[in-house]
Amino acid sequence: MFSKLSKYLPIVAMLVLLCSSNVFAETKVNMPLEQSYQQISELTIKIKDDNKGIPEDFVNNSFMNILNSAEEYTKTNVLSDDELQKMISYILEAAKNNEAYYNNKIEGINHQKENIKGHGTIDKIMYIALQQIDKKMYHGQMIKSYEKDLTQQSAEAAQKKEYYAKFTASLAHTLEDLNDQNFGNKDKNLYVQNTCRDTKDLLTNKKVFKQYNGKIVKAKGPELYFVHEGKARWITNPGAFNAVFKTSAWNNLTNISRILLEFYPKEQNLSNPALLQEQKTGKVYLVPQRGVNQSAKYWIHDPYTFDTCQFDWGKIQNLNNDIYVEGKTIYSKQ
Repeated sequence: MFSKLSKYLPIVAMLVLLCSSNVFAETKVNMPLEQSYQQISELTIKIKDDNKGIPEDFVNNSFMNILNSAEEYTKTNVLSDDELQKMISYILEAAKNNEAYYNNKIEGINHQKENIKGHGTIDKIMYIALQQIDKKMYHGQMIKSYEKDLTQQSAEAAQKKEYYAKFTASLAHTLEDLNDQNFGNKDKNLYVQNTCRDTKDLLTNKKVFKQYNGKIVKAKGPELYFVHEGKARWITNPGAFNAVFKTSAWNNLTNISRILLEFYPKEQNLSNPALLQEQKTGKVYLVPQRGVNQSAKYWIHDPYTFDTCQFDWGKIQNLNNDIYVEGKTIYSKQ
């Protein structure tokens, strides 16, 4: 029996070789930077050819590859301004690729929907076959199920297209930041590194917005934000900052990329904040807008959380007129 099968082994080996060399197989992570650039350039051409033969995983893996490569490269090399701009330009091109890919996919799905309604050439064979089985089934459950599946695919593609469109806009802003002559070269390298890291987190980390809870974050520019429950609150001016935070907090800010800051869900600004303490319970609250009726107050759960968030014990005042609504507790895990 083995002798009969053995004559097929060369064919099996050839098939294995062909499968392993498939250009659309799962891409490797952390490929060299120039190789990542080449992959993005080739993918641009393929997507312009209307997505023909490109699996979705390959498109997304290519984007992740260039982010991994760029992040690793900036960790071990100090790049020139031109090299950093080239790097972000390629990442921007990759984001545009993926936006175009999902746009093409949506158009393709819409075309399929039109074919269902008019029984066009793509679905004509299926239509005829199903008619022979049961016309009621085709016009009833089968067609509804097919349309529902296409609608879901279209919604998912639209969501991903919107995500990559936001990446495209934010990366364009990042390029503008790199043109700032007052932005030191080492700072630019770290900024690009953070951009790669944060973009990956936005794609893969479901807790990306909560990882900076209790932190005062900033990107390029003077704007500062306090993060609570995965939402960023703009600290509108230095006076607002000094009203609740320690003076030393000015030197202990967390740097994030512009791309992450622009994706962050925003919450009520700290425009006239205060730390107010209930006399009866001893609870201390952060109030973003003091004196505003029905504004929120947020209980600072414990001393550890208070210190972690860099609030100032010396700035606590009495809560004499409680006109506020209870919001989510501010809590930092030890």
